[in-house]
Amino acid sequence: MRGAWRAVLAAVAIAAGAAAAEPPLRDWGGKPTPPLELRDVAGRGVDLRKLEGRVVLVNFWATWCEPCIAEMPAIQRLRAKLDGRPFEVLAVNYGESRPKVEAYLR
Repeated sequence: MRGAWRAVLAAVAIAAGAAAAEPPLRDWGGKPTPPLELRDVAGRGVDLRKLEGRVVLVNFWATWCEPCIAEMPAIQRLRAKLDGRPFEVLAVNYGESRPKVEAYLR
C-alpha cells in the first residue's frame, strides 16, 4: 500500500509542476500503475490502469471535509488549464453513500 501512496503523490507532484511551469509531461518510467478500480457516479467502472500514458491526479474527498471542498475549484481550474493534454482528475469519495454524494454534487 505504501507504494500506491507514493504513486498518487508522484502523480500530484507531476500535475502541480505541469500547471506551474508547463514543462512537457514526464514519463512514469515504466513503473507499474497502482491498482485502483472504482465506479463513477453514473455507475461506470474506472480503472486507473486504463489511464496509462496520462498524468492522473487522484483526489480523495468527502462532503464533510472543508479543505476538500475548498480545493475543488482549484482542481477544476487546473483541469481546465490542462485541457487537451494527457491529464485526468479522479475525485474519489470513499465511504459516503451514492445518494449523499449525488445530492452534494447537485
